Amino acid sequence: AGKVLRDLLVDCLQYSPNARPPFERLKRKYSKQLFESLPTMKEEQKAMLQKACCPTPPTPEIQKMDLYKKFVDCKFTSLTFAPSTLNPAKITAIAEGLKSNEKITSLDLNGQNCNGCDVSRIFQAIAIMNTLVKFSAQQCHFGKTAAFALAQVLEVTTKLTSINLSGNNIENAGFVALMGALKINQTLNQLLVGNNGIKDSEPTAEHSWVEALSTNTGLQELSWENDSDTNKNSVGRHMANEIADALKLNKSLNKLNLKGNKIKDDGSCAIAGALKQNDNLKELDLSSNDIFDKGLEEVLNGIQFNPKSGLLTLHIGGNLYKKGGVILENFLGKNSTLKTLGIKNQEIAWEELEALVKGLI
Repeated sequence: AGKVLRDLLVDCLQYSPNARPPFERLKRKYSKQLFESLPTMKEEQKAMLQKACCPTPPTPEIQKMDLYKKFVDCKFTSLTFAPSTLNPAKITAIAEGLKSNEKITSLDLNGQNCNGCDVSRIFQAIAIMNTLVKFSAQQCHFGKTAAFALAQVLEVTTKLTSINLSGNNIENAGFVALMGALKINQTLNQLLVGNNGIKDSEPTAEHSWVEALSTNTGLQELSWENDSDTNKNSVGRHMANEIADALKLNKSLNKLNLKGNKIKDDGSCAIAGALKQNDNLKELDLSSNDIFDKGLEEVLNGIQFNPKSGLLTLHIGGNLYKKGGVILENFLGKNSTLKTLGIKNQEIAWEELEALVKGLI
């Protein structure tokens, strides 16, 4: 279904906004593929396809807006708006303008306080234009509804490589939808979803994101960072176990940020098991995760156990271990591949610091 949607949208983009082929004409062209795939499409996907093939023209009020005209004729490739400067009418104008724009490859809406309906218009435009490479919407607070809309876009877009949705309250349902889209999308290589109210939960049938992360071949960076003072994310031990299962099979991810997620020793031991098998991860951040001595030792043993480990950077500061100096000394004395060790905000006793220094010499 996803491939058919992509093919149809690419076909649509060959036409001007006022001369896009009607849905029936596309059905004739793609009749066999379309009718074989329609039963597997969600109703939302069908609706988005219909809108993409037969978009309604912008209202006269929108066409008169300077912002709409600027977007249609914009020659810049990157646009950034100052925080809290866009209202619903302006967002609609931007969305309508984007549908006719072939220049813009980067769009920054950070801090705009968009609701889910407003930002969904932007996402629909992204699917139609299919030229945007980088999209950022930090701290917009648009919720999980918009995440559902973006997930549908990810199933059809072929250009988008970077998405930053940090601080938008998409919650577990929104995250699962986004990750589920990665079963189809293999072009996205950076996804930042920190501070989104994603909480630890036991595995369920809806956790298809684990399978998606296991088999996806495009995603290179996943950031799940949580500001510990806001406590808006908490991956915890259950979801850390699932991430570990995915890492054992994933062949593309090279940067994983789990800072501030309270994975504790159970979660870090699960990650350690994955490090024994994963060869492609190059940077791992486990800072501020309530990890004690056992968890630290297991992570380091996991790295050392794997002779093909590609890990170059490890951030492990801000945790609860007490004998870190001695543990790190033993590890550093054997390891020759790790290039950067981050222990920021870590309390280390003087004698432990001496041991750490010995390991570095």
